[in-house]
Amino acid sequence: MEIIKYKFWDKEENNFIEDFGTYGLDHTGTLSVICGPFGEAWTESLEDHAIIPLQYTNIKDKNGVEIYDGDIVKIGKVVWEIHWFRAGFVLKRTTVHGHLQVRRMRSLKEGVVHPDMEVIGNKFKNPELLNNK
Repeated sequence: MEIIKYKFWDKEENNFIEDFGTYGLDHTGTLSVICGPFGEAWTESLEDHAIIPLQYTNIKDKNGVEIYDGDIVKIGKVVWEIHWFRAGFVLKRTTVHGHLQVRRMRSLKEGVVHPDMEVIGNKFKNPELLNNK
């Protein structure tokens, strides 16, 4: 069973929001806050704020760490960014020659993931890790 959940990056505070409160999708498919982290009631789109939702991929790395959109993972010596693309998650990286390389992650329903995949950071907190070609 797929679990639909998110973690949230606050661009103004430059950090993850630990307890975001209650959120949901409105009739247009926009992720909105129903009740904020301090119990305040508001129903605004996250797009109106400096908050970036990052969706859970429904897979975990070799250490049991949940993998989210924007996470940086390492497979062997190669560093990849987890990225939502169209209707699924992909691994993407820039090669030493500046070429964009994208690999489709296997079906999340199959639970197929590289056995050595390990979360080493996130593109917001650790952008320097993406420079490691």
